Amino acid sequence: MELRHLKYFVAVAEELHFGNAAKKLHIAQPPLSQQIKDLENELKTKLFYRTKREVSLTSSGEVFFKDAKQILEAAEKAKQNALRALRGETGSLSIAFIVSATYSILPDILKEYHQKFPGIELSIHEMSPQEQITAIKEKRVNVGFLRTPINDDALQTVVLTKEPLLVAIPINNIKAKLKSIQLNDLKDENFIMFAPRHGPGIYNTTMDLFKKSNIIPKIKYEVDHIQAMLALVSSGLGIAFVPLSISTLMKRSIVYKQLQSNKSLIELSVAYLPENQSSALASFLQIAKKVNLY
Repeated sequence: MELRHLKYFVAVAEELHFGNAAKKLHIAQPPLSQQIKDLENELKTKLFYRTKREVSLTSSGEVFFKDAKQILEAAEKAKQNALRALRGETGSLSIAFIVSATYSILPDILKEYHQKFPGIELSIHEMSPQEQITAIKEKRVNVGFLRTPINDDALQTVVLTKEPLLVAIPINNIKAKLKSIQLNDLKDENFIMFAPRHGPGIYNTTMDLFKKSNIIPKIKYEVDHIQAMLALVSSGLGIAFVPLSISTLMKRSIVYKQLQSNKSLIELSVAYLPENQSSALASFLQIAKKVNLY
């Protein structure tokens, strides 16, 4: 038994007329009649009473009609779901992010994606860059938002934003009152840095700045999260380098300043496995690239 047999049967059952059913199906009447006979032979029961003037369903036909319609409806639903998945309209997507992405580009991307693809089930996970790389390679996460460059050729990355590094200074620190600030002005300060494994992009950019200025920084604390970094700065325990997108936080206790003559920019990118052919991911990346601030 094939779906076409059910389709032919349902058409006749709805029309109760072989000629009208054949027209509806765009086939000739004799092949339709033969298909119904073949179906009845397979089921070993009559589905229709036939006279020269009338066609009606048998009791077996009435039961089969109800089930056949449900099967055809389910098949059509399965077909449409498959097509929607192909277009990236259904399915699931697992997204990892660093906290600073939530203060810049991530909310706009998620908003537009959800509006355009409400059928995609999203799962969101905060992870450090290294955790993201591992999770993406193990296929526990589809896409990550992290700072680049990263040292892993297995992943494809696309830069979405480039922003300057600012110096976060406690508001009661004398350096916070300077109209302009050079890196050399900070050489005697205690620094709060991201641990290299958690924030390699910012860490490496910052250390390059020190190296170019022949400064050995006094690193007092290494932290895993931006909230911890800002809390320590706010408490007056040191200063830190943070991306521009963070500079709206804790402004009552922290002053954010841009270093003079510093043109260093840090990248926020999406990372994913290039062999991932998911339509949901493809549509997400398309929106991310369009919303980007770079």
